[in-house]
Amino acid sequence: MGKSSLGPWCVWWSMAFAAWGSGLAPNSTALGQYAQPVPTLSAPQSAPRATAPLYPAQQPLNYAPAYPAQAYLPQAPPAYPPLAAPVATVPLNPGFSAPPPTSQTPVPTPPPAAPLLPPTPTSISLPSTDAQPELLAPAGTIPPSAPEAVAAPPGESAPTADDDQPAATVIVEPIPEAPPKLWSGRIEAGINGADGNTQLFSSRFGTKLARETPQDKFKFDLLYGRSENFGKLTENKAILEVNQDWNISDSPYAWFVNSMTEYDEFRNFDVRLTLHSGLTYHAYKGDQGFLDLRAGAGTAREIGSPDNEFVPESKLGFDLEYKLTPRQKITGSSDAFVDVTDISHVRVNSRAGYAIALDTARNLNLEFGLLDRYDSTPNGAKPNDIDYNVLLFWGF
Repeated sequence: MGKSSLGPWCVWWSMAFAAWGSGLAPNSTALGQYAQPVPTLSAPQSAPRATAPLYPAQQPLNYAPAYPAQAYLPQAPPAYPPLAAPVATVPLNPGFSAPPPTSQTPVPTPPPAAPLLPPTPTSISLPSTDAQPELLAPAGTIPPSAPEAVAAPPGESAPTADDDQPAATVIVEPIPEAPPKLWSGRIEAGINGADGNTQLFSSRFGTKLARETPQDKFKFDLLYGRSENFGKLTENKAILEVNQDWNISDSPYAWFVNSMTEYDEFRNFDVRLTLHSGLTYHAYKGDQGFLDLRAGAGTAREIGSPDNEFVPESKLGFDLEYKLTPRQKITGSSDAFVDVTDISHVRVNSRAGYAIALDTARNLNLEFGLLDRYDSTPNGAKPNDIDYNVLLFWGF
């Protein structure tokens, strides 16, 4: 082979080498669009030569390592099904785009939901409070059949389902009652006076206390009176009485002890002391009042009198209180003392009163009272001392 034949071969091999470096085969049909005829040389050739495809001049050469040419042959793009219309997506956060859908299958758009409107109320049925939970039979068992209806005997009603249900028990707790009032009492006062041709001043003060329980009853009574006429003392006395009753079980009887102290400047004694004991019989006790009868015995002594010694005596008496109306009531009491050694010596103390409630909210009352003290042995004085009065008292 001469020099004239080596030139075209060198050109051809250099161009083929460049094609391998860019990843294309020299005779690939896919590069037919880039194939251009190789200009022939004017030198005579021994045989016709095939033309090699050329890349455009702007295509840079790739000096990648040489690999078999068939590894770099371009493949036709795979056939994909036509793409569906893109599905609209809503970004989850403002400013960020949603990721592309993972599936090309179109997602059907659900139809718009019908507006939810509340149903028209027709009737409301409340569940029965007596309904019992339904018990399910275990799997594989046959539940028992409903019991057959049994005809009721003549003259009797047939049993119903409600008869098998226990009756509801309603527990009503009693309202606690207020504790009973143990103490009661009153404070009384009265004043009477005159000036001018007659000079008179009279005053009266007193208090009463009572405490009553189902077992006993206690009474305390204090009275003081003073009077002046033309500046001369005409009355100065005080009476204190204490009485205690102890009820005997549930019987109407009670055991009593009574003590009385009397002071009177214008009597034939300075102080009289008495002490008696006996039985009390509750003849009547109700909302309207009470009546107690008593009988006993004891002793008395008049200090400062000609008979300054203890005298045995018996005692008979009663106590009465009765409400005429819610605003009016009457009271009375009387005790007779008889000397056991000489029954002609008798003493009697009696009281009576009529009270009207003036102000029930403040327990203010008006009372007309009478006190009579009789002594069959006055020792030169009058046998009767009668006091009558009108006074106001405040009860509590």
